[in-house]
Amino acid sequence: MREFEQNIMNLFGSQGKSWLQALPATLKKLATEWKLSDLKPLPNLSYNFVVKAMHGQQLPVVLKLSCDATSMRNEVKALQHFQGHGCIKLLKINWQHHAILLEQAIPGQTLKTHYPLQFSEAVNAYASVVEMLLHKPTISQRFPMVHDWLKALDEACNSHIPNSLLLQAIALKNDLLNSPESYFVLHGDLHHDNILMHKGQWVAIDPKGIVGEKAFEAAAFDFITRAELANEADVKDILQMRIHILANTLNLSPVRLTQWIFVRLILAAAWFAEDKGDPSYPLILARILRPLL
Repeated sequence: MREFEQNIMNLFGSQGKSWLQALPATLKKLATEWKLSDLKPLPNLSYNFVVKAMHGQQLPVVLKLSCDATSMRNEVKALQHFQGHGCIKLLKINWQHHAILLEQAIPGQTLKTHYPLQFSEAVNAYASVVEMLLHKPTISQRFPMVHDWLKALDEACNSHIPNSLLLQAIALKNDLLNSPESYFVLHGDLHHDNILMHKGQWVAIDPKGIVGEKAFEAAAFDFITRAELANEADVKDILQMRIHILANTLNLSPVRLTQWIFVRLILAAAWFAEDKGDPSYPLILARILRPLL
């Protein structure tokens, strides 16, 4: 909980402090408004306050509150766009408190529990979620574009990211954006912890809502675990093999997917640095990936 509070204070300053102070009263108000009971905050909160609860007598739900109105608006638009196809369902919205009520995934284990020991099953499950999310070719609402996110690379400080890595990511980003493939509304942060088992089907949670190409979405796949990074001697070979398998499963160019993975790793490092975090992990992966470009 302390880490969550520190994250909010780092990002939102005095606004975040006020939001945290009001949180108990806000929770009480929403619990009354939406007839919620048995509220249990999730462990390991990062930037949103998330609570499991019961709605009425028998419906397991998740209550999610954000200090950031913009990110919540984008998430709501994404949930409304996906309409439960490959994604958890949105039940209620309270704009005043930047709060949403969601269906709770049951039993709720993450795709991470199948990875990497059940690699083939995990890849197929991941690919099925990607394809379900991209079922709608029509983009009916305004969403941020992928190039909006990637502006962070142009604004990144090379005191936190080695200049050669940053310049290569910017060059690749420009090449990729200048040769776009079909655009869809994407989840935007589709790593393994954001895919849960729900009533016999894998579904995504926490969509960011961004317009981009399928390879950008797939580049968020967790290709290497921290344990493998620490213990495996042939990490580069494992990484290359998994990239090719995922690319083939999703009918993507492995070259383009590899490029997007590199760009996203440097983007993640830039965001970590901007939020006063540690960018070392994505930078380690980027250095391993670099010879494969």
